[in-house]
Formats: sequence, structure tokens, C-alpha cells
Amino acid sequence: MEEEVKDSNRRTYGLSLAAVLPALGVSLTWFCCLPLAVGALGAGFAAVGASLAPLRPYLMAASLAILGLAFYQAYKPRRVECAPGKSCGIGASRTRQRALLWIITLVTLVLLTTGDWSSWIIYWTL
Repeated sequence: MEEEVKDSNRRTYGLSLAAVLPALGVSLTWFCCLPLAVGALGAGFAAVGASLAPLRPYLMAASLAILGLAFYQAYKPRRVECAPGKSCGIGASRTRQRALLWIITLVTLVLLTTGDWSSWIIYWTL
């Protein structure tokens, strides 16, 4: 009976080792090739960015037009009919909407002007 337990343990350890070794091999291959994959992705994204560079003015105009439409929608007066003597719960929702719109606008403006200030930051940090 004791020998059967030892054989069972040996089989379990053998199967465990057989399952762990391929996983270890795959992970080591992944870590070996990961820098090459990231470099290839970076080069691909740079090529796509270079091909989209002539469209930059049009994309900037589209971004500003969409932001203008969003501001119009957020700040246009709404006609809401409420029951007499009851308050309407629209104020908080519009306040959050407008705050989020201003945050998105700031992020968009930072991204649209990156070409103007990024070289200055790179120059002074290196």
C-alpha cells in the first residue's frame, strides 16, 4: 500500500513538472521577444502617424467642431416642464456634464498643442 502511494506521488510530481516546463519555456520566450515586439509596434505606429500627418489640420478642425457642438448641446437652454410645486432634478446632471466637457476640452487642447511645447520640454529635461 505504501508503494502505491509513492508511485502515485511520483506520477503527480511528474505530471506537475510536465505542465510547468512548457509554461516556463513560453514565458521565457515571451520575455525574450517582448522588446522586439514593442519595437516593431512602435515603428508601425510611427509609420501610421507619419502617413496621417498631412491630415492633421483637418483632424484638428474636426476636433474643434465637435467640441463646439458639445458646448452648444451642454449650454443651450432646455425647456423642461415640471409638475406645479415640484422641483426638477436636472441641475446636478448638467453640472457633471459640463464639468466633464471642460476636462475633455483641456485634454484635447493639450494634445492639439503638443507639437508646440513638447520640443521645449524635451530640450530642458535632457
